[in-house]
Amino acid sequence: MKFQTFIRALGAVFCAAISTAGAQFIDRNGNGASDVWQAAYPGISDWDADDDGDGFTNFQEAQAGTNPFDPNCHPRVREMKITADDRLTFRWQSVAGIHYRMSVSADLVEWVPVGNAGIGDGSLMEHELDLTVPAVDPVGKITRSKWSDLTGWSLDPVKNAAATGEPAPALTDELAAVETPQTNPDEHHYGQWLRGWIIPPATGDYTFWIAGDDLAELWLSDDELPENKRRVANVPEWTSFRQFTKHAEQESAPIALIAGRSYYFEAFHREFSGGDHLSVAWTRPGMAAGTREILAAPFISAAGPTAAAVLGGGQRFFLRLAPSQIDSDGDGVSDYEEAILGLDPGNASTTPRVDDFDAAV
Repeated sequence: MKFQTFIRALGAVFCAAISTAGAQFIDRNGNGASDVWQAAYPGISDWDADDDGDGFTNFQEAQAGTNPFDPNCHPRVREMKITADDRLTFRWQSVAGIHYRMSVSADLVEWVPVGNAGIGDGSLMEHELDLTVPAVDPVGKITRSKWSDLTGWSLDPVKNAAATGEPAPALTDELAAVETPQTNPDEHHYGQWLRGWIIPPATGDYTFWIAGDDLAELWLSDDELPENKRRVANVPEWTSFRQFTKHAEQESAPIALIAGRSYYFEAFHREFSGGDHLSVAWTRPGMAAGTREILAAPFISAAGPTAAAVLGGGQRFFLRLAPSQIDSDGDGVSDYEEAILGLDPGNASTTPRVDDFDAAV
């Protein structure tokens, strides 16, 4: 059944989700809310209260950058319409500097980002969602999980933990490249699992390379689905940093990829003792033979499946709008805060020789 048909029959159920994971804003009092937002809207005494009665708590409004005293200012989709087969258009009032992402779920338990993320400019924001197109996050990052104090001398502890979730990782974060350099201070007996989606810029044959110390493997799917992955390259014994030609197994066979599609990948890495690092590179169509570049933004994403793949032909689905705060220039001041303060979210030093963080605080 086409999505358009069951959207008309049942409707898409909407909710709003406020993301605080990895929030990047000034929070000197440690209460989980932006200090700049609190200065703009003083007088909050109860974070769990809903002072303006709009259905969102004061804390949720802080994360979304909305006015906690205005019932008409809240992170909610105002309009949804069907424009064509498998296409939906949404409109909501955006807040300058706030990062917005739409997610889809078939069961209200597992949520997967769909469509392109966007950053508000304060206007009425319109977003068209094609449920057949993979999600691509312009931030260009992947997910990394890391486990410490591992025993044994293989990749099995890392693979087992990734598959079962036990034990829980000591660290989960995001990386802008499929690479982790030497730790400092030097760490021993750890393992890590990097995963995400590759979005190739051109159609053609790609060759992948992997280097690491001590052991590493690279897996790549034929499409956006993790279950279709296969091992394409590995490090059977340690290499030096970015030493991609020590072992024949480090180089993959040429792999045909289609521009704009998303392909799931994951890399496993195990460190015993001594030096440690992991690097994944590729040779793209048009690059000279034997040359390579580290796989990095903007060709990687932490989100990748299409909504169609997530829903599996189900007759009902749910959508939610998730506003969050990000720090595009890495200066410790979120894009939202920089918009409030009149700073440049793309420049860590809006005023020459003055860090934006210092200017903000």
